[in-house]
Amino acid sequence: DVEQPSRVKVRRAKLDIYEEFMDRDNATRIKYASKYAQVSNYWKYFIGQQRGLKRLHVYDKKKAQETELMAWVNADGGRKAKYGSILSDLETGYNERTKFEKASVYMQEAAFGSEMIILGFRMYGLKMQLANDPKDAAKVAAAVARVQAAADELWKDYVPAIDEKVTATMFRMIHDDVERDLQPSVMNTVEKKYKSNFDAWAAAMFKTSVLTDKARLDAFLAKPSLKVLDKDLGFLASESCLNHYRSFLAPALAAGEEDLARGYRLMVGAMREKDPNK
Repeated sequence: DVEQPSRVKVRRAKLDIYEEFMDRDNATRIKYASKYAQVSNYWKYFIGQQRGLKRLHVYDKKKAQETELMAWVNADGGRKAKYGSILSDLETGYNERTKFEKASVYMQEAAFGSEMIILGFRMYGLKMQLANDPKDAAKVAAAVARVQAAADELWKDYVPAIDEKVTATMFRMIHDDVERDLQPSVMNTVEKKYKSNFDAWAAAMFKTSVLTDKARLDAFLAKPSLKVLDKDLGFLASESCLNHYRSFLAPALAAGEEDLARGYRLMVGAMREKDPNK
């Protein structure tokens, strides 16, 4: 299993950063208390789930049930023709999911763990409006209002220095732990322009991006410009992550899920036929 260990590892790294800053002063502790609790609660849940699965020997029990079922299937030609592809369907589905699952988890937990990246997602609608129909003042204003609402919520308990370190750390983990061809395109920028120095990349981004400073964002929203977004390091990183997840990882995972669904559907049918009274 790669999902749970990956989630635990990434969340632990994020909690370490939160603790580092929260221990420095009470104001930061208050600001990030809710965020810390949210990350920590899920972290504890994933650890507990891992231990529970091991303690109850879930894998061994499922494997024994599977072996018994397939022996019943293969004992009859008709059943074999009907249900014989169960294991191959499941294996194909699991292999496809395993190939992309770690990359997907790291995008969800690490890349999307950056508050700046998430604010960039909220900016995407405005970017599309500016690109496709910038002269429709009403629609531009509506898109601006949506970004403003998201930003106002963010600024209430936001500490840029924390998010900068989280962002650098999270993307470094993606770079180190995920296969290179499964990483978002923004990694090319970090590798080539910043020589894989994620701290330097994050520092440049947080020093200039409209996504990391209220004054810069307010000035941008007062006069939104597609040219500004197309050069903004923070927005470019966010857009890269969004496109990578939507256009590449999500469809790849969905393809594996089709084989799994077919395999499970056949397995349930075989189990019902084998033990109709259960």
